[in-house]
Amino acid sequence: MGVSSAFDEATRTLDVTVSGEKLDIFDVVGTDSRISIYVVEDGIPHRRQAGISSDTFTHSHVFRTCLTDVWGDAVEWDGNRMETKRSVAIPEDWEADNLSVVAFIHNHNMDDVADCEVFNTAVAKAGESGVESVEADEVEAVSYHRPDGTPAKADDLSSGLLIKTTVYSDGSRKTTKIIR
Repeated sequence: MGVSSAFDEATRTLDVTVSGEKLDIFDVVGTDSRISIYVVEDGIPHRRQAGISSDTFTHSHVFRTCLTDVWGDAVEWDGNRMETKRSVAIPEDWEADNLSVVAFIHNHNMDDVADCEVFNTAVAKAGESGVESVEADEVEAVSYHRPDGTPAKADDLSSGLLIKTTVYSDGSRKTTKIIR
């Protein structure tokens, strides 16, 4: 998943593009996948902040606006890829140099809060591009096992504890616990 944005100083418009690619397993675990996109600001000076005696204290990661529905927008996949674009007018009292765009893909289940988990996230300073991939090499293989070591079948990935092993082209491995 990656975020890129462009800020037009003349119009104070922030244009945001979020793109991503999914593994096939995502169709099993991401039954109602949504994307949420926020704009946050750092370096906001405090005003009569209780308990703060420093005149130089500033707030960071302050929520400024949401570019999607409050519960996220449905992800529209084109095969295994997605891309969404949003624009927002930045008010004069926001410091554009201190803004960042945060995007995340998550599962949404209004009836079960335990089934509302974040799958991936990306962040970029306003006017810059964020990380497109955190892996240096290509994924060669992904396997899932139960805690007892037995392989998990594709129809067996929707509940319980799983061990996910990802093997990369450079021979490195990453092991992750997944609780469903």
